[in-house]
Amino acid sequence: MSEYSKFQYQPLEGKLSGKAFEQQTEDAINDMGERIVVAIESAQGAANAAQQASTAAREAAQNAEKAARESQKAAGRAQQAGEDAKEAADTALEAANSAKGASAKAQQAAETASSAASTASKAAQNAANAAESAEANTAAAASSAANAERYAENIQTIVESLEIEDFDGATAEEAGARGYVPAPKAGEQNKVLTGGGSWATVQQALSGGLANPNVRQLLEALGLPYDHNSYFEEKVVATLNSSKDVDDFSNTYKIKQGDYGDLKVGNIIQIYANEIDGLQDWQIAGFDTEFRRGDQGPSTTTHHLSLIPHGILWDKTESNTDSEKRLLRRMNSTNTSEGGYAKSELHQWLNSEAPGEGEIDKWGFITRYLSILGAHLVQRRVRLTTAVNATAPAGGNGGWPGASSATAWSDAKVTLMTEAQVYGGAIAASHYYDNCHAASQLPFFRFKGWWWHDPHHPRCPFWLTAVASRTSFAAAYGSGDAAASLASSPTGVRPLIVIN
Repeated sequence: MSEYSKFQYQPLEGKLSGKAFEQQTEDAINDMGERIVVAIESAQGAANAAQQASTAAREAAQNAEKAARESQKAAGRAQQAGEDAKEAADTALEAANSAKGASAKAQQAAETASSAASTASKAAQNAANAAESAEANTAAAASSAANAERYAENIQTIVESLEIEDFDGATAEEAGARGYVPAPKAGEQNKVLTGGGSWATVQQALSGGLANPNVRQLLEALGLPYDHNSYFEEKVVATLNSSKDVDDFSNTYKIKQGDYGDLKVGNIIQIYANEIDGLQDWQIAGFDTEFRRGDQGPSTTTHHLSLIPHGILWDKTESNTDSEKRLLRRMNSTNTSEGGYAKSELHQWLNSEAPGEGEIDKWGFITRYLSILGAHLVQRRVRLTTAVNATAPAGGNGGWPGASSATAWSDAKVTLMTEAQVYGGAIAASHYYDNCHAASQLPFFRFKGWWWHDPHHPRCPFWLTAVASRTSFAAAYGSGDAAASLASSPTGVRPLIVIN
């Protein structure tokens, strides 16, 4: 057995029989044990070597990791240093650019200063020249002032030697004379000097000395036209109780000459009707509204006033059952518009001059209400509807059956108003025939609505000429409606007349 053997096999029961076999077996086992021991020792050595290698590798890895971290930090510091260097370079470039701009501005400022210095030098030279000229002008002015003073003294001497009075004002017969302007007195600071030689207000000057000139006088003094149809005023301007009063009124206001004085649309003229109905208020509805209108040449050839009642006319007869004594009349005895307005019962009565005999409600309208007007009541040529097509749809009122189909010219002194004269256009009219006679609005209704015309009966409707259907005629209602009434319905009468 080798001296290095550390393994010895000893049988449990002593040596085996057979020395050779036993010795071989023991040798084999010992040899195997020795090999195992050697293998174990080798393995142990290898394990120790491996342990040492592992420890060395771990330390190497840690060192490598530490080195990597240091390298990374070094790289970061290097990058930061690069960025700082770039920023420093950018700052340096910007500073260089700024320096370049400042240099350019400095150059420009230097050039501007040089130009300003040159300009100042020229200005100084000009000022010096101006000073020399001013000195020369001052001397000349002083000389002129001295001459003017001497001249004024001479003029004053001449004036004082003369006796000049205030100028003489002109009159209608004589021209004025030269002289001083008369001195205005205290309190006349707002007056003007007239050609008559006196101080007057502007109104007095324009109106020829009138204390309270009217609009017409002021306009005419200024050379401007005066349109009577453009002014409105509601006040009583005349009370006519007789034919002489009518003549005087016409002459005073020069109606036939178309002068009209200071009359305006809306002025009230009281006209005596009769002992029962008394005075009736009529208003001026317009000036010359019928002038040269008609089919037979200039039928209305004189200037005139168009008048309408100041509301519904009075009917104060005992036979009138209306509690307010309004003049209410039917258009026809039945609900028909046959024959148009021209052939209606109401139109015939309005133009009737039946003698004033018997009961007053049987008199003709002209005889009863307008007799004192005499020849001043103008007969006109009027175009009125004379026929109705009972089946034709009306132009107004939603197409009710019945429309005017014919017209004709005729004479008339009294007519109802057309829709156009009141409204300014057609509303309930069945056909344009209904307004062709008088198609323009009366000046009165441009200032005042028809629905508040009547101070006594403000809600009362009144008839108009237009056919509204085969059973009705147009009517203007006090509520402001533009409507119609059945032909047999008693409705207010508010006709239009013309006087000259």
